[in-house]
Parts: sequence; C-alpha cells; structure tokens
Amino acid sequence: MLSSVKIATAQFTCVPADIPANVRQMAALTDKARVLGAELVVFPELALTGYELKALLARRDLWVQVDDPRLDAVRASGVATVVNCAAATDGERPAIETLVFGSDAN
Repeated sequence: MLSSVKIATAQFTCVPADIPANVRQMAALTDKARVLGAELVVFPELALTGYELKALLARRDLWVQVDDPRLDAVRASGVATVVNCAAATDGERPAIETLVFGSDAN
C-alpha cells in the first residue's frame, strides 16, 4: 500500500549571519506551507546563516545544537521540518548538519 506526503521545499534570501532573522523567515514559510497542506518542509544548506563561511569559522554563536532555543519557532510550527545548518562540535570548526524536527516539536 502506498501513501502520500505533501513535501514543500523553501528557498529564501538569508540575512547574512543572522540566525533570529532567518528563523523568523523560516517559521513564516513553514506556516504558509502548513496552510497549503505540507506535512514536511525542507530548507537549503546553511539556511540559518547563509554561506558566510568566514563568519562561521570566527563566530561560535552561529553554530547551533538540536535543542538550541533560537530554533523554537521552527520546532513549534506543527510541521515536520528539515533545517540544514552549521552545528556545534568540540573542535575548531562547525559541522554541516541536518536537523530534523517532527511535527510534534521533537
């Protein structure tokens, strides 16, 4: 038996190295996708910061973890969401990681 899932991909112009501004945009796009019936929203690589590679190396505050409160608006959207970002590591460089949040905020 096959079932279907409506998936949305979201593209937007990131505010360079501004996680709160980008999360606001992501939350708004996720809300719009939910209204249109999407059950999963996927954002592009480094959507939280843009491709600001020098800033990512210089500023650890641009690295996130799965439980980062700055991502609460995306987690609370009620839609499964894929966020590609720079993630915190124990080393001198972040990892490029994919965070997946369920529709139940987990």
